[in-house]
Amino acid sequence: MLDVELCSPRGMYVVVEEIHPMTGAPTKPSNIGPSLVKVVRHVYQACEYQDQYYFDGRPIESGRPTAWQYILHMLSGDGRITTAGSGREGWYHAYTGYRNLVTPLPKIKDILPAAVTKQYDAGALGSPYVFGQDPIPHVQLYGRGDVSFSTMGGMSAPRAIAIYDGGAEVLRAINDPVQRQRMFAEFTRRQEAAVN
Repeated sequence: MLDVELCSPRGMYVVVEEIHPMTGAPTKPSNIGPSLVKVVRHVYQACEYQDQYYFDGRPIESGRPTAWQYILHMLSGDGRITTAGSGREGWYHAYTGYRNLVTPLPKIKDILPAAVTKQYDAGALGSPYVFGQDPIPHVQLYGRGDVSFSTMGGMSAPRAIAIYDGGAEVLRAINDPVQRQRMFAEFTRRQEAAVN
């Protein structure tokens, strides 16, 4: 299958996560019952944009390969259609999705067994509200001690942002409020532009 992306990945990612406590779980009259937290996640990938398609090393003048060129490409073992970088770098919105975290009962001293008070990941539960495929599913912000979540005030959800270097496998949380706010503004504009 032809694997031509919009850009060539650079191994750097920006991860934004929001926490949304969910209500509606059945509780006992004492208000003791299960809790559900939805963690919404956006992943952006640094890349070099690809501007030109080539067939057998020559530029394709029409801009995109023809159906016949695709067939020849697949029959030859996927080596005839290539792309070239433009030198422009930017951020590619690679993934948006969420996971549901369920805790059956709250921890009350050591009365209840750990299996009943442990938080379980229920995933996205077959939701259609998932975009793309998470390139770094092993890098999570929620639940880490070195990542700070904060709100913008009012009814906004607590959010965190971090930069992940895939080559060095290092996560750097952005905990400085001014820098965090600037990055949130930049990537919020990207999300709105992608929707419109």
